Amino acid sequence: MCQEMNGIIGCVRRHTCGRMKKDGFPRAIDQGAYTCEAINVKGRVLATPDCIVRIVTIPAPEPPRPPPQPQIRCDHRGAASPYPDRSGACPCKPLVTGPSCTDCRPGSFHLSEKAPQGCLKCFCFGVTDQCRSSSWYRTEDRLMFAGSSEGVMLSDIEERDVDRDTRFDYSRSGFLTYPSQIPGTKYWRMPQRFLGDKVTSYGGKMEFEIMYSGSGSMSREPMVVIKGNQIVLAHHVHNQEQILSSDRPTIITLETYESSFTQLNGAPATREDLMMVLADLDSLLIRATHVDHQYSSR
Repeated sequence: MCQEMNGIIGCVRRHTCGRMKKDGFPRAIDQGAYTCEAINVKGRVLATPDCIVRIVTIPAPEPPRPPPQPQIRCDHRGAASPYPDRSGACPCKPLVTGPSCTDCRPGSFHLSEKAPQGCLKCFCFGVTDQCRSSSWYRTEDRLMFAGSSEGVMLSDIEERDVDRDTRFDYSRSGFLTYPSQIPGTKYWRMPQRFLGDKVTSYGGKMEFEIMYSGSGSMSREPMVVIKGNQIVLAHHVHNQEQILSSDRPTIITLETYESSFTQLNGAPATREDLMMVLADLDSLLIRATHVDHQYSSR
């Protein structure tokens, strides 16, 4: 409400909000946001806000977030690395495919962490390229040497010079001992029961214990030689200087995969090479000579 006092117009605030009329009184509450609150010595009325109007922007609700993508886990059997690459894909071994490296490529089978390429290439002598794993299992065959050589002979790598069991010593249980100095590089030649069709031994292992007495430079000849179907493959023990020592028994374990073998010229063996040898194994040789000046071998 406004009143004139000594020529001065005074406006008394009321608890109302409204827009100023020409006569200095507020309009209805729904017609504005100003009241008559001004003192002017010249008799003018100024409008000042009676309410502070704050405009608040209410944000629109955020769209729902998409569900988290499942984290890809790389199958340790078929993946070259346990972790996905930057694109989120698992790096698979050569014969493996699938987002998580769980499937064998066409022409391969048997996903296994022991397979160098993740799966095995189907090799069926040209009959088919469709293979599946067998339900068969392997049995263990041992040589005990209980007073007998069990058919083991001593020969060179070409098997031309063969020494039978006339000079063998069986005094150490479980060992076959050749007690004399061995000229050249000789091999223990395995008996017939370890030969023939040995395809089912693929992926298995061969384990043997050797011991020798002697000194000199270590032999560079293969530790194991297998022959079959006019193919010769060799296995070398590359850290033999660290693991072989005179008069100390050493266990050698060989897994029957192509990655364990080379050709005699040093070229890598293929799965086809190894399968051809195992299909008709003619000879299995284990090195008996390990140093230059050797006078016994077990």
